Amino acid sequence: MAVRSLPPPVRVEVLGPLRLLVDGAPVDVSGPKRRAVLALLALAEGRVVTVDRLVDALWPSEVPESGRQALHNHVSRLRAHLGPAAARLETRHDGYLLALERDELDAAQARALLATARTTAQRDPAGALSLLQEAHGLWRGPVLADLSDVVPIATAVEEYAQLRREVTDALVDSAVAAGQADEILGLAAASSAADPLREPAVLLLMRALAATGQAPEALRIGREYRRRLVEETGLDPSAALDALEREIVGGAAGSAPSRPEGPARPTTRLFGRESQVAALHRLLAAERLVTLVGPGGIGKTRVALEVALQSGTATVLLLAPVTDPAAIPHALAAAMNLKIDQGDVLSACVAVLGDRPGLLMIDNCEHLLDGVRDTVDVILSSCPGISLLTTSREPLGLAAEYVSRLAPLPLPRPDQDPSRAPSVALFLDRARRVRPGPPPTPAELCTVADIVGRLDGMPLAIELAAGRLSTLSLADLRGRLDRSLDLLGGGRPSADSRHRTLRATIEWSYQLLTEDERRLFRHLSVFPDGVDLDTAERLAAELGLDSDPGSALARLVDASMIDASFQGTTRYRMLETLRAFGLDRLAAAGEEKAAVERMARWAVELTSWIEATMAIEREPEADAVLRRELPNLRAAWRLVRSRGCLDEAAAMVIALFETVAYRDLIELRDWAEELAGDQALAAHPRAGAVLATAGKPPTTVATTARPTGSPAPGWRRRATASGHGTA
Repeated sequence: MAVRSLPPPVRVEVLGPLRLLVDGAPVDVSGPKRRAVLALLALAEGRVVTVDRLVDALWPSEVPESGRQALHNHVSRLRAHLGPAAARLETRHDGYLLALERDELDAAQARALLATARTTAQRDPAGALSLLQEAHGLWRGPVLADLSDVVPIATAVEEYAQLRREVTDALVDSAVAAGQADEILGLAAASSAADPLREPAVLLLMRALAATGQAPEALRIGREYRRRLVEETGLDPSAALDALEREIVGGAAGSAPSRPEGPARPTTRLFGRESQVAALHRLLAAERLVTLVGPGGIGKTRVALEVALQSGTATVLLLAPVTDPAAIPHALAAAMNLKIDQGDVLSACVAVLGDRPGLLMIDNCEHLLDGVRDTVDVILSSCPGISLLTTSREPLGLAAEYVSRLAPLPLPRPDQDPSRAPSVALFLDRARRVRPGPPPTPAELCTVADIVGRLDGMPLAIELAAGRLSTLSLADLRGRLDRSLDLLGGGRPSADSRHRTLRATIEWSYQLLTEDERRLFRHLSVFPDGVDLDTAERLAAELGLDSDPGSALARLVDASMIDASFQGTTRYRMLETLRAFGLDRLAAAGEEKAAVERMARWAVELTSWIEATMAIEREPEADAVLRRELPNLRAAWRLVRSRGCLDEAAAMVIALFETVAYRDLIELRDWAEELAGDQALAAHPRAGAVLATAGKPPTTVATTARPTGSPAPGWRRRATASGHGTA
């Protein structure tokens, strides 16, 4: 552009409706042709516009014979409009030139301001912002809308639209850099809305939102753009979007967080869980939320980690060290390697997870159920590509949840090589780490099989037991398993205090129960083979629980403190390690005597019911109940005998007399002989009935007395000899 000093000043504005100002005063230029000529001359920015070009632009289809003369007339009229500045419109040999200073054409002024702002932005963000605000203010509306049918002008309109986008982008960028993002939020939003597929505008809007504390909204905008771009063009966004999303989540710190590295690979081998891992993969392919449930020490974390490892990139959130529900989002951010210093933490995490496919594993949820439930609910609703695998001692309780219960490791079958059973293999692997040596002998394998069986196949208990071989022989270890809760402790260091002893593992779950639930758990522990639903509900009612018995039972099942089976009838059982803990707690609470008395009453009432039911058409039902409850009746018998409860012992024996006459239940007959040989029976009012049941004359009490609890061998021999045998 030619630079001249030509008073009076002239200004032509094209960034809106065409406007001419001479010496600061607006001049009305009438007629579309004349206005087009003025616009074409101004758009040339000091360059000569040939007559041919002007004529072709004014009459693109066909130039009339009077076209050139008409053009000269329009130029003459324009000089009249310019008045004292008429000399600005110069005639050249092949055309015309309108002499304007740079600041006398708004388009040139905008371009110059943009260039200057770009060069000063780094050293003076506030100054650059001021320049860009001035440039952006030069647009007054639709550019030359009444002249857009003139092809060269239409081309210029497109150029100025691009210039405006550049100015707007630079203005938003500069405002964010200058800390004044709140002033241009509306502008950034409008720019993005004007062209939803223009990535620079989307990125700048995201930056502006994040700079004003609206990071979640910024990341939502990014997700919507990503989805729209794929749907409408089939293209993926540039890497700049990924980088900006990480920068936004990084917050005020300004450093982009690294991506999660995925779960650390465990240092030990996983035994006997191949089918469970495969099943979880299948479930996660069909379900958004799968919760792996089981008691403490069953191996939930290890199995879930294996699934996460095999899934490729997975985020693992470990909640064991988290005690405050409000800290869950912060723990999630840490698991995702995000630094979030402003805004809502969970919303920012969710925005990063977005709709991208991936697996989020959340471990040890049971002590923060409400907080985890809320967090998971938000993730499920906001992140359609994310699947969640959670581990807990009880379900989360969400409608979308699929609960998968993890069982103990399989124990060796009678016809199986013990070393091939996963529970034994785990023991041997851990044992070799503390006591290297030759392979175990067949006898030692049998001992190991007995040990893992008495530990219920619980992986944690097996690992702790194997660790004790550093100080105990295999035989000594087996001989001390009756003290397993205390024996299996301190054998290995662990970052998780819950897993340092078997007792601590169970204590963790126990403390999460209400007092009613703890009390019911303690009193259920006296039944070695569990109880049916009626017995459990009756026990809960007798304990006078404040809560509903059914709800308390359900909570114990959910918390993995008892197990519910549904083969025929509902039955509730405990793993032996949990039952041992319950018995310890029962004694510590001073409730052992009451629990024994209650179990004795149960046994007396059950045997009385069996006696009565055997005499009617419901005999098969009574027989099934007797055989199902025999382990509990055996425990009740030992309890009443060890405590000298003659009334209950006599009632059980007498009630079962007819029951065992033609059945393979010689053990029950031995109870009668045992009681008949108890010298304390002599003064009991039902002594005669007991002796008759045992098949002894009344004088037998005095002559065959044995110490309490000693079994009597005689009846077993007579039963076999009489032809009943085991039938």
